[in-house]
Amino acid sequence: MRIERFVNSKFYRIFEWFYRLVFLNLLVLLISFSLATIPFLIFLNNEDGLFVMIGIILFVILFIPSSITSFVVIKHYMSEQTGNVFVLFLRYFLDTVKRIYLIEIIFLPIFFLTLYGLYFYWQNLGPDYYQDNVYGLISIIAFVVQFFLMIGLLFMFINLMFLFAYFRMKTFDYVKLSLRFTFRYMAQSLIAAVFLLIPPVLLGLLVMRFVPIYLILGISLPQFIMALITRNKFSYLARNLDDLNT
Repeated sequence: MRIERFVNSKFYRIFEWFYRLVFLNLLVLLISFSLATIPFLIFLNNEDGLFVMIGIILFVILFIPSSITSFVVIKHYMSEQTGNVFVLFLRYFLDTVKRIYLIEIIFLPIFFLTLYGLYFYWQNLGPDYYQDNVYGLISIIAFVVQFFLMIGLLFMFINLMFLFAYFRMKTFDYVKLSLRFTFRYMAQSLIAAVFLLIPPVLLGLLVMRFVPIYLILGISLPQFIMALITRNKFSYLARNLDDLNT
């Protein structure tokens, strides 16, 4: 009787969610860095910047499906379903990779080209390189356009997490709906982006002091908050599929 009372207590529920989020966070980081560490280690030996770029690309390729999987598992538990967190993560990760690889093939080149464009035009807008002529004006316009394109890609990624957790559809439909939701639920996408970006920003500002916190909850905790905020809306849409297109 005492054990049953303890299992049903709020303290146990909080502890249960805590260790789930910790393991999900560690699994995301472990998978994301699994292949990326190889080129980074090679870079330490010969200091060739090409290996840094390869490491970043591999990290992003694995981070997208693994972070989406983390959100899917969180939604799984919020639906009062059970299961081992490691088994669930592996199962959903393989399923997510199958569903997202075409999207990554299409959009990751756009993402990296946009990222390079932002860096390139940011350098040109610096005091040492800026030219007060037509080229300078073009650099400003190009930077603004690519900045908003990067914001759009970030919002699209956020909405993909929601769509993968609640719906099964064809690749083109995921892309179409994620782009539509980016504009339809702009405020929701912005709030979710803030929650996702706060931990990396704190990591950059506080560095080593924030590393332990980021390693255990930096990804999964913001996703948990996002899942709480959007649960009612997407649960409704999952039950009323006709509203997806209205």
